[in-house]
Amino acid sequence: MRIFPYASISDLSLIVKLFDLIVRGYNTTTGIRKELDIPQKQLYCILDVLCYLGVIKKEKIGRRNIYSPVTKELRFKDIFLSDNFVFNVLRCIFNGLKRRKDIASKLNSNNGKLLRSISSVVSLARKLGLVAPRRPYRLTENGELLVFREAIIRIFEKARKHGQRVIEIPELRNMVSRFLIIDRKKFDSLILKLERIDNKVHLLEAPALSDMIRKEGIRTETGIIYYFSYG
Repeated sequence: MRIFPYASISDLSLIVKLFDLIVRGYNTTTGIRKELDIPQKQLYCILDVLCYLGVIKKEKIGRRNIYSPVTKELRFKDIFLSDNFVFNVLRCIFNGLKRRKDIASKLNSNNGKLLRSISSVVSLARKLGLVAPRRPYRLTENGELLVFREAIIRIFEKARKHGQRVIEIPELRNMVSRFLIIDRKKFDSLILKLERIDNKVHLLEAPALSDMIRKEGIRTETGIIYYFSYG
C-alpha cells in the first residue's frame, strides 16, 4: 500500500508559494530558499508531499535533485482528497473511527510508519478545514460533504468507463454504502447540499410513474429526483 509521507507542515500558504516558484523555474532547493524564507525541514516536507501527490516530479541530475511541475495549477484540496490513502483515512473518520490506531487496523496494518502517515493526513486535513480541531478525530461539516463527494465521483467515474452516463438514485445509494456508513436520510441530505456547491452535480427529476420512483426517489418541493449525473 502506498502511504502518505510523514510531513509536518506549519503553514498551507507555503505549499502554494513553493509550487509557484517551481512553476516559475526555481527547480533546486538552493534556488527556492533564495526566494522563500523557509526552514530546510519544512521545505523538504512540502516537496515530499507535492511529489507524492503527483503535482511535481523529482529527477536526480548529478548530485542535485531537480524539481519540475507536472501541472500548472494547484488545486491542493481536491488533489489531496483524491489520493487513495488520504481518502481511505478520511472515510474511516466519516465511518466513526476516532483514533489513528483504529484507522491503522482498518487499513490492515498497525506499524509506526503507517501511524505517522495517518497523523500527517489528519494534520493537513485539519488545516484544510476537513477535520475538526483536537481529538478524537471527527470530520467537519464541510469535510463530511467533501468526503461524500469524493465517494460519489469515484463511483460515477467507474460507471462512466462502462458507458453509463446517469445513475438511478437507489443504485447510487447502494454504491455509496460500500464506501461510507450512511443512512438514507443522511445520503439524501448530503447529495442535495452537494448540488448547491458543485455545478458538476446534476440531480434529475423523473415523473412519478411508478411506486418504485415514488418510494426510492428524493422528494423536493418541485418533484421527485431519481437520477444522478456528474460532469
